[in-house]
Amino acid sequence: PILLFFKKLLRSKEINMSADFIDRLGYFFDPGSAIFILELFSEVASSSDDAIRKFVRIAKTLKNTYRDELIRRVVNFPVVLLKPWEHQELAFSHWCRNNCKGIIEMATATGKTLVGLMAIQKLAADFEQNGKRGHVLIASHSRAILNQWKQEVVGKLGLMADSSDYKIPITNDYVKIEFETIQSLIRLKDTRKVDLLIVDEVHHIVAPVFRDVFSKVRFDQFMGLSASPDEGEKANIFKSLNIPIVFRYGLNEAIKDGVLPEFDWYLHPVHISDEELARFEELSEKIRRVLYAILEDAETERFLEKLGEDRNQLVDLSDFVRMIEKARYRKLEIPEIWRMLALLITQRRWLIHRSMPKIDEAIELAKDYYSAGKKVIIFTMDINSCEYIAEKLDGVDKVFVVHSGISNPFIVLSFFKESDRGILIGARMLDEGIDIPDAEVGLNVAASKTKIQLVQRLGRILRKYGEKRPAFHHFVGIPDDRTYLEFEDPFWMLDEISWVLDTALSMGASPKIVEQKDVKKLITRSEEVIRQAYKVKDVSLPSYGVVKIGRILSQFDEKVVSELTRMLNSMPEDEQITNESWIELLRRAYELAYDGESRALDVKGHWWILVLGYRTPRKIADLISQYTG
Repeated sequence: PILLFFKKLLRSKEINMSADFIDRLGYFFDPGSAIFILELFSEVASSSDDAIRKFVRIAKTLKNTYRDELIRRVVNFPVVLLKPWEHQELAFSHWCRNNCKGIIEMATATGKTLVGLMAIQKLAADFEQNGKRGHVLIASHSRAILNQWKQEVVGKLGLMADSSDYKIPITNDYVKIEFETIQSLIRLKDTRKVDLLIVDEVHHIVAPVFRDVFSKVRFDQFMGLSASPDEGEKANIFKSLNIPIVFRYGLNEAIKDGVLPEFDWYLHPVHISDEELARFEELSEKIRRVLYAILEDAETERFLEKLGEDRNQLVDLSDFVRMIEKARYRKLEIPEIWRMLALLITQRRWLIHRSMPKIDEAIELAKDYYSAGKKVIIFTMDINSCEYIAEKLDGVDKVFVVHSGISNPFIVLSFFKESDRGILIGARMLDEGIDIPDAEVGLNVAASKTKIQLVQRLGRILRKYGEKRPAFHHFVGIPDDRTYLEFEDPFWMLDEISWVLDTALSMGASPKIVEQKDVKKLITRSEEVIRQAYKVKDVSLPSYGVVKIGRILSQFDEKVVSELTRMLNSMPEDEQITNESWIELLRRAYELAYDGESRALDVKGHWWILVLGYRTPRKIADLISQYTG
């Protein structure tokens, strides 16, 4: 309590001093002793000329207010003990200015939890003035995240409370803090009233099954927190609920500010097996037949009317997936034949996610990193993949496995955190909110077609920790040369690469494609197939949709097009532009167009300009000119 007392005095607005040194003093000297106080005053005096005077004045004011209860009342008051970064202060001020309601979207590992703690401190201060106690509810879809929240609340707000189980509320003179899963909230029979509702990973509550939380919990203040970019139909749902995004802080901004470390991102295309490819082709044929049947089905017309869509907008699988998502969020009944196609698409994706050759390659890479003394996280899609990888790592003595079948995954996570090295294998429960600062290698064999999941997995290794430089490896399955089908395989294979590069550009990252000689040959061959197909008709891809260069270029303004064209024309005519060089060219064009301003670029489909322009400066410039004049 003595250490907390002094920490909280130093974190007052008047002094706003980092209080980390208090723990060091408490280790060497008896807290409250004369030598402890002398060392404390010496440290405070060194921070500024008038720090001691402010410190004494604050202490006297509190003594007059609380008298004999001074230490107990100060220690019980929730105070953010860490000094917030500038972007955290900015996020909090934006939220306050919007009447303490809104969503804060910050890149993973940039400290969004601390902004929530700042809101709790403010609420406690407001209610103390009225002589009342504020009521806070922190909600998330994950018990692991709630357990971590409770530890953060106790540790970083300096509260004398048990931090072991989120189900036990924290109560003191100023505030009551409860923690609940969204699943338990939507099962409430009666409406619940709180002063402040904080929802972490807030993008989950727009799912139809979770959206009822707003009818079950009434609140005066609301803070939604997300490390994931808002996308698709979810953005429209947030708007309809009148929940604005009040602050955004991207990955590239965080790296530029030194909040996150520089990192390496590798994309590994790996051949799927012959057996897997045969099954993939079978599913592809079924998908084509069902999609054609949907286009001819009379029920489709009625369904599209309810959805507010036109039949002409249903061109390919990407349009289908978008419309299914829209229907689910609007709670519309989905026709049986549509559900059949959705199931087939899921089965085909799972086949790629579970591809054995890429899993085996990731296992070998994990062993190499482990031998070098690293802490590695392997992201898988399901329990079977977790168990398979663990079995294949039989020569590694520090393997940790977490999934829904493990009785107490939180204990496993704590063991991994305390270990000096090791390999953690997990399914989807590792995607969000798990904080392991010294983990520096991520291997993603559960390739997902959502930007949210990819960003979240990357975020697990991006915590700032010492001098570490994290590495993230993303594996995708592709066919091999013997079973390559030119009329089918180039389209889904290159689409797998394209959407990852789109995501990377929007995050301010530059992934390197790790190509074995035969893989590089196959990718080059596939690019030529795409070019020849594009000369005949529009090319349609599974996730992106119909490739239209004019539509892609419409995302650039005239200044960016002008700078990009100028740079291309200044390069040797036949120089081969790599993926990394292309991303750098786009970034440089934006910086020159906007006076050196660095920004994340959400330009969907940009990679197809490079491919259809034959990767050469002159042909790309001609292609741009053809569509922009």
